[in-house]
Amino acid sequence: MPNHLDVTELTVMIGTDQPDELARFYGEALGLPRATQYKDPVFRAGSTNVRILRHSKVHGANPAPARHILNLFIDSGGGGVAAQVERLRTLGVPVVRETERELWGGLVATLQDPDGNYVQLIEGL
Repeated sequence: MPNHLDVTELTVMIGTDQPDELARFYGEALGLPRATQYKDPVFRAGSTNVRILRHSKVHGANPAPARHILNLFIDSGGGGVAAQVERLRTLGVPVVRETERELWGGLVATLQDPDGNYVQLIEGL
């Protein structure tokens, strides 16, 4: 028996009481492609699935949005992080942290989805 997991897929599940609003955010606002073979809204972010599902124990805004942060690494095509933040701002997406250059040289901005979960756009790795 191996002493490690042989992971074949990673899915991040986001429980919510407003799946349609979150699906619009991740699909329409962010532009993540939808994986249509699933019943629940599932979007592809690189090689990871982001699954939105109604959860009976989740209600309202996330009280600790910095606990789990979805980091989306993007390239500079389409203007990079700064341009995407400005585009998303025009759609009403809340910007928690403006685009800033980190000590390691990359650009980072933090947004909030409709449940208040933090989503960071990162450029420069």
